[in-house]
Parts: sequence; structure tokens; C-alpha cells
Amino acid sequence: MKKTVKSLLSTAAVLSIAAGCMNEEKDPIAIPQTYVLVHGAWQAPYVWDSVQADLSKSGNKVVIVELPGHGSDTIPPHQLTLDVYRDKVIEAISKEDSNVILVGHSMGGMVITQVAEKIPSKIRKLVYIGAFLPSSGQALTDLAFSDPDSKLGPLLVPSADQLTLDVKRDSLTYLFIGDGSEIDKQRVIKNYRPEPAIPFTGKVTLTRENFGAVEKVYIKTLQDIVISPGLQDRMIAGAGIKTIYSVNTSHSPFLSRPHELSGLLLKIGEQGNPDRSDSVVARMIRYEVQPEFQTAFRQAVSDYVFHSLKSEMNVLSEAYYEQADSSVLWVIERWSNKAGLDEASRSEGFKTIESLSRNSLKQSAKTIYIKDLEPLPKPQWRSGAGKMDQPLTIMLFVDAKPGTEDNFKAVYHTAMPQFRSEPGVINYQLSQLEDDNTQFVTYEKFRNEEAFQYHLKFPPIQPVIDYLNTSIKKQPFQAGLHRLIEFAPVLRQ
Repeated sequence: MKKTVKSLLSTAAVLSIAAGCMNEEKDPIAIPQTYVLVHGAWQAPYVWDSVQADLSKSGNKVVIVELPGHGSDTIPPHQLTLDVYRDKVIEAISKEDSNVILVGHSMGGMVITQVAEKIPSKIRKLVYIGAFLPSSGQALTDLAFSDPDSKLGPLLVPSADQLTLDVKRDSLTYLFIGDGSEIDKQRVIKNYRPEPAIPFTGKVTLTRENFGAVEKVYIKTLQDIVISPGLQDRMIAGAGIKTIYSVNTSHSPFLSRPHELSGLLLKIGEQGNPDRSDSVVARMIRYEVQPEFQTAFRQAVSDYVFHSLKSEMNVLSEAYYEQADSSVLWVIERWSNKAGLDEASRSEGFKTIESLSRNSLKQSAKTIYIKDLEPLPKPQWRSGAGKMDQPLTIMLFVDAKPGTEDNFKAVYHTAMPQFRSEPGVINYQLSQLEDDNTQFVTYEKFRNEEAFQYHLKFPPIQPVIDYLNTSIKKQPFQAGLHRLIEFAPVLRQ
């Protein structure tokens, strides 16, 4: 740790927060967003006050996270790591019903990066404001050491136990808010406390399927002497970010020019707003096929699935048979919009299935339209099993007692990030039937039977099982469980 602190003193880097403000002459956004704001080092939630007011005035929800060891939090510095910060933000996001725009400033960029790797499906966009943006394997210190134009390093003072870092008091406002008002500078001084040092050395591990699948925006701070514009440009290029804005401020635009920053955050929120006609459309079709038509029917379904996967508008296309009754087939598909689904339904492959269905089925096909409650990005939906896996998909239909639907969603909402983090899980989704808000279906794709059995004993699932045992219309809940074996596309990574 002594070596780390000494290195920090030799060059640049770190700090705090992010924000947003609204242009008061601008019309409110059509669809309210949930913004989660993460401050950086040597700062605390107060820095977001003006931004929070601006965003809220436009009808948005704003959640400000107080990182452990900052503000009024008293956790001792030796207990703090980058993962502790990450988990605090995940806890805040898990309480929200909708996907969020996650904003991080300075050191907060390291935190939101870690969060996106862990729960990508809960994040609509990542916004970096004058923030550290690492590549896989990097720590904040790695980025700081690469920034010769930063003025921070020489002005740091380590504690005797090497667990915290102070900024020389006469340089505090010079570094962080040189362009701010005297009132804002005094707020920074009043709320200052030494920064825990250990999280600066935490390295991130990032994947294309998780962090790489989340949309990212960067807001540059052009007069920054903590994280120089040069380093910001290098990080932006390294991450391949295409949507870039700038504010002509020092390191803390949420204090010096909050309304301009809020206006950018509102603009970012408006871009790509989900519209029902453009949102993901999910469909499941159940076929019960007579034995003599099984081979031909499965071939037709396989052809349709492979053709669908080639479409830019396709998110997911899979086909299964039920383990307990191989005559029952399921086609499960998701399309980026209704136009994509309509086009697929007019395709020759789908027409072939419809033609075969006239004489091949024991009963009419059943089509179910669903809406995902914990949306996943396309790359994550297409995450496949490994070569050594024997994947098993569990589909559970849940018919909730009226009045308990929100309880079920809340229980699942809390547990979902933990379910998806299990090493034996490939995908996990909770959906609601489009035409009946009391009916749900879970989609749980495991690497093998052993992973599924482990999941049943995984502590976070207990509240879900308690709900299923007490609050659905027909017991036992296991009657609604379907064990599925994939036969198309059967891809292995």
C-alpha cells in the first residue's frame, strides 16, 4: 500500500461526482427517466443538489448514492474496496422498477463500470463525467499514472497508516473547482474529508457480453487539471465511445455550471427513448406434434430459427422440446420491434411451419406474447453454453392471486442480480403475459443439471419459493414448471 500511495503522489488523479441540469426553456422529456448519480473521491452527495433539482423538475426520478466512507458514512477506510462501492450502487439500483441512466464522475467512473459488468440489464446508459473509464485489468492508479498533465499527484498527502489520502488544503479548490463561485468553493472546503486509498488499486474485470453491451456516453471537462482532457480522450477512444459531449469547466461541472450539465443529462435521457412501437417484442409458441411428423416439424422449426438469427432485428430465436414429453416443442423469440416480428411471421420459414401445423399437431398451436420485466441486451441474450456444458432451460408459469402481482415482481426484482451472477447461469429473465398482468413466466437457462440444483438451494431464491408456495392460484407451483432441451440453434462457445 505504501508503494501505491507513493506512486499516486508522483502523478495524477482522482475525485468525485456527476450531475445534470436542465435548460429551463426546454420542454420536459416525454418519458421520465431514473437517473442514478455517483460522486467521486473527496466528495459526497451534496455536489448533486442542483442537478437533482433540475432533473426532478422535468419529471425524472433521481437517486443519489452516498459511497461508503464518504459524506456521513463512518465505515473505516481499511474495510473499503472498489467492490464495496460497487455493491452499494447495485443495492440502490435494485430498488428501482425501471432501467436506469447511471452517471459517474471522476473515481465514480470506476464504480459505475464495475456495476455495469455486474448488472448490465438494469442499466439503460452509462454516463461518464470527467471520469475514469478503465479497460479490463486496469485500476484507477493505472490510469492516473498515465496522465502527466494532471496536477493532482504532487498535491496528495498520505496518512501515516497509508489508508487515506489528503489533498493539501490550500490547493483543494484550485484542483477541483477553480472556476466555481466563492460559495461553491466554501461548500467543497466545508464538506471535505480524507479519501480512502485502497479502492484506488482495485482492478476491474470486464467482458464484452456485460459491460461491453451497455450504451455509453462521455461528457468531457475541458479545463480539468485532475483528469486531463488528454487522458479523457484516450479513455474515450479505448472504450470506443461515439456519443461525446463537453463542458468548458474544471473538474466539478455540477457545482460550477450545474444547469448546463443538467441540460446535457436531459438530452442524453431523451435520446433513444423507448417507444412501444420500437421496443422489444417477445413471443413464445407451443406446438404439440404427432409422432410421425416429429422429424419434419423439428426441421422446419430449426430452419426458421436459423433464418431468424440472421436478421438484424432479431434479438433471440431458440427452439426446445420438453424433457418430460418430447412431442411438445417451444419456439421462443424476441425481436427489436414489432416490424421485425411481423416480417418474420411473413417469412417462408414461418409459413412452412404454419402449413405443417394443419395436419401435424395434436391440438392447435398456442401463441403467448410476453413483456420482459428485467430486459437484457442482445449480446447477453445470445450468450451461449460452453463446449462442455449440457444446458437445461427451466420455464415456470406463475398464475398469481390478484393483488399479489407486485409482491412477486418485488421479490424477483431484488433477487434477479444475484441469480444472474451465479456461475452456472447463462440467462435469467422474468416476463409478464401481455394480456394478463396476473400471469408471469420465468426463463432460467443453466449450464447443466447440477447448476439448476445448486440454484434451488441458493439462499436468495428462498423468498421467491415462499411466494410460490403461498400466493399463486394453483398448487403445487411445480405443476407450472417445464424442463426444456434446446434443439435449435445449439451453438457452443
